[in-house]
Amino acid sequence: MHLRPVFLLAPMLAITLMLSSCGGDDNDDKPTELTVTVEAEILEPGATAHAEPGAFTTTADGHLAHELRVSWAGEAAVVFEDARFVHHVEQGDGHLVLAGRGCGAQWDDERDLVLQACTADLQLIRVEPGRDHAYPLMVFPEVGPLRLRAGTYVVEEAIDWWDSPVDSPFALPDTPTGTFTIRLTYTVR
Repeated sequence: MHLRPVFLLAPMLAITLMLSSCGGDDNDDKPTELTVTVEAEILEPGATAHAEPGAFTTTADGHLAHELRVSWAGEAAVVFEDARFVHHVEQGDGHLVLAGRGCGAQWDDERDLVLQACTADLQLIRVEPGRDHAYPLMVFPEVGPLRLRAGTYVVEEAIDWWDSPVDSPFALPDTPTGTFTIRLTYTVR
């Protein structure tokens, strides 16, 4: 599998990737070139947060990675949730598998599903007004028999935030001060 960057549009990013398939139907044995773009938006009107995708890179193991930069426009510093997630979105015969920091995905042949695992090393993410935090994201072009194919894939992730100053992510109050939802739209052509 070969991935190469193409161009950057703010707040949308794109990359072209060459998927080399093996086995399956007649179309699976030919390399497929796909262009992937991502757009980010905060769904809540009047939210004091803003989201913008960062540049794509290709990891050593062939996954497509990018950051999601979330900025804070409030008047005081806040603590963002250290979101841990794996999303699996189906679109026709295509599959987007997306993981956040400390998370990964692999195929379980016995149960015929995507296994999702995340580490427990939670971090305290303090964000000052006008500053941002970069959430690392990884797109898996293939997980077992699941392959990224042309289509539009929508992922929504809620991020809790607190205005309480704390010294540890485990010291945060049970109830967040607020929540905002980030919608990521991946378009694959």
